[in-house]
Amino acid sequence: KALDIRVTTIDDPRKGSIAQLRVATSRARALAQAATKKLKDIETSDGSVLGTPWYMATEQAEGKSELVDAQSDVYSLGAVLYEMLAGEPPFAGAGTNTRILQQVVTGEVAPPSRSNPDVDPRAEAICLTAMARHKRRRYRSAEEFADEIRAYLRDRPLRHTPTGFRRWILGKIYP
Repeated sequence: KALDIRVTTIDDPRKGSIAQLRVATSRARALAQAATKKLKDIETSDGSVLGTPWYMATEQAEGKSELVDAQSDVYSLGAVLYEMLAGEPPFAGAGTNTRILQQVVTGEVAPPSRSNPDVDPRAEAICLTAMARHKRRRYRSAEEFADEIRAYLRDRPLRHTPTGFRRWILGKIYP
């Protein structure tokens, strides 16, 4: 939730203004543990969907709560990054919550550069990797995702983000 995420702006002479995302990890971890405990105590019918559609991972939007895990959180963080880059949430034009959920489940998210042509291609690749529809194409953990963001901010090579030809090949193998 927004209460756990802080965005600050840094002026970098090489890159211009950079929005820096800081997540209060110890607080977020404690909140996640409390939420997990509460969810285990709540009886939900099979296929129930809980959450904000724009930030839901595919497995969450499908109501497959047994598949929701840390990689689902990576998707949600990717959706926050998407909004920071594009200036609007993913699937913003989809309309109703039902249509947004359909888009999350069946469609690929439009690149943030479609809404904001100034988005750096490497930042876009990081965002789209975090928001991959299939879990096997996402970062395995929030730590891996954070490592990529740090590498990007330090102008270092991205280790876990497929770009260019690698991204195209993976798209053919894991559609």
